[in-house]
Amino acid sequence: MAEAAALALALQPGALPALTCLAGDPSPDRRWWAVRALASFHEDAAIRAIASALGDPDLSVRQCALRALVENPSAELAPALVPRLADPDPISARLAGEVLLRIGAEALPQLVGVLETGTPPARIEAARALALMNDERAIGPLYRALSDESAMVCHWAEEGLERMGQNYLFFAP
Repeated sequence: MAEAAALALALQPGALPALTCLAGDPSPDRRWWAVRALASFHEDAAIRAIASALGDPDLSVRQCALRALVENPSAELAPALVPRLADPDPISARLAGEVLLRIGAEALPQLVGVLETGTPPARIEAARALALMNDERAIGPLYRALSDESAMVCHWAEEGLERMGQNYLFFAP
């Protein structure tokens, strides 16, 4: 019932300013529902309000904002999403990686940077996003990641290289 009401709000005139205001409410539950409803909007003001929720003190509100951005990826938010790849909450880290993946080519330089210098969990999410992105500019960084100390980074590097037809290794005699 609440989900249907949140989705119906997107159809109401004047709902965007009211929801943007509600996203700053003291109640985490109200902020969560405001962000959830804002996900139905595709206007810049809604995306900015959702992006503001990335810094919310409540984990569930931050997760809701990340989930909303999966459906509304914006290249301007890539710099704000990169630190989320190292989020101690694995769901938040995965969602941040998914948003960066959906942003695509514009996020590639940031993802490569994290792959090369990030924390172990952040490198895994960056490798996953690069592997699924299928951008040939990621081939070099993914090859270098094959020697990473993390088995998961190596897995995603192999996966990405295979997806791009680069799954053959040649060894010099």
